[in-house]
Amino acid sequence: MLPLLIKEGRNPQYIPWETQDLEGLKNVLPSLHEGAGRWIKAFEDEITGQLLAIGDLKALLMRLVEFLKLKEIMVRACLKNVADNPMIDGVGFDRVRQNVWRASRDCYPPKMDPQALRGDPLGESENLAAYLEKQLKKWRLETE
Repeated sequence: MLPLLIKEGRNPQYIPWETQDLEGLKNVLPSLHEGAGRWIKAFEDEITGQLLAIGDLKALLMRLVEFLKLKEIMVRACLKNVADNPMIDGVGFDRVRQNVWRASRDCYPPKMDPQALRGDPLGESENLAAYLEKQLKKWRLETE
């Protein structure tokens, strides 16, 4: 079931996520506190093809962070009254996605230790350019 249900010839009708969906989603995502970038990527991978509403993200974030942090994210995303206004929950998330992700990254920067990053050894028959590309991709993922 999609969070926003669209019926033919009508405006989208908001149907919030059910608790078990959020708990399952929460359990497969990395910790938001370790950095929003990794969390956002995993979240986007999990919800691909679903039409989300702001209320869906609010419900998920309330299971991950305290209300004041949710409010801070929304204010930073130029959505001042969204955190405590249920009338906005049915608004499509796509309209505000980039602002919310930017604000989330500001509130939860990546926590990583560059000393702990280790690359895989170069394989005997591995192409050097492919190896470097793979390591660069890993570095970007870890450091955002």
